[in-house]
This record gives sequence, C-alpha cells and structure tokens, in this order.
Amino acid sequence: MTTFTAFTDAQWEEIQAARADWPTDINWEMVRQSLEQAGRDFWTMRANRRRRLPKDARTILRRALKHVRVLERDLAELRIKHTLIGLKRGLENRLTIYEMSGRFFEGRADAHRELLYMRAIQQWAGPLKGELKVSRRDDGTADGPTVRYVGAVLAAVLGDETPGRAGIAKIIRKEEKRRREKKWQRRNNDTLNAKNNFKV
Repeated sequence: MTTFTAFTDAQWEEIQAARADWPTDINWEMVRQSLEQAGRDFWTMRANRRRRLPKDARTILRRALKHVRVLERDLAELRIKHTLIGLKRGLENRLTIYEMSGRFFEGRADAHRELLYMRAIQQWAGPLKGELKVSRRDDGTADGPTVRYVGAVLAAVLGDETPGRAGIAKIIRKEEKRRREKKWQRRNNDTLNAKNNFKV
C-alpha cells in the first residue's frame, strides 16, 4: 500500500515546474506544508477507515446517542444540572465520521480522495494565484499549468491511484463548476437580503 509523509525534492521540483510564470510573492514554504499535510491527512483517514467496521459502529453510536438524549431530557425534567453536552457532541462528531465511511464510499465514490483534490486546488486557486483552466494539446489531451500542477501533487500523494490527464481535467472542471455555483448562490442571497432590507 502506498503511503505519503512528505514530497521528495524531485516531486516538489515537478510541482513547481507546472508553471513558468509564478507570481513573485508566493510563500512556497507555507504552500508545501499545506499540501504535505493534505497528503498525510488523506492516508491517515484511509487507514482509519480500513480499521473500522462502519455499519456496526454507526448502529452502536446511534443507540448511545439515543440513550444520552433520553437521559438529557429526564435530567432536565427533574431540574438536575448535568454536563452531557460534551459527551453528546463527541458522539455526534464520531457518528458523522463513521457515516462518511459509509454512504460517501459507495461504488467508486471516495470522499477522502475528493477532499484531497479540493485541498490541492484550493492551494492553486488561493496562495498560488492560479486559474482553474484546462488547455488541450493538438491531439486533444488535457494539458496546461493547472493540469500539470494537480497531476504532480496527486502523483506524489496517490502514486498508482493518480487519475490520468482526462480524470484530472474532470476534477478541475468539477471544482470550477462548484465554485461558480457557490458564487452565484452567494450573489442571489445578497440580492434577496438587500430586497428584504428595503421592505417596509
């Protein structure tokens, strides 16, 4: 099984070679730390998921939460002060993690891999000041700085599981669409709020 702890010098050089005209004010040390942490987080989450039995764990956690909520209501009715909030939140958080290990991994879905893709692109569109664009070679193959950057990051972290150029182009387009829809939704919310503020 492939694992990842940090970029080798060669891998980091390949990531930096994805683009020739980087802005001069990039904090490369911060970007590298963020990308390496994303890679380590991916393999930690995958290892944790493989050690668990999500279906059994979800059943137990739901049952425990039900008991805690009943106890919380009973204590409130008896006007007994309690400190069950931390326990309840802890169980709810754990249940969320186990549910992620279930429905978000059906078929070919892999929420951990999707999170890795998103974190790599966040660095590109944020601190690295890149645009989410996909170019094409004469033969139709996906190319361009974004494709090369995402490909180099994923190759270092995922090894043999790295998507091909067509898959990487799809990842970039999907994230670009998500950001465009989020921006459109935010603009609509601002418009609605402005209209509501003018109501008498």
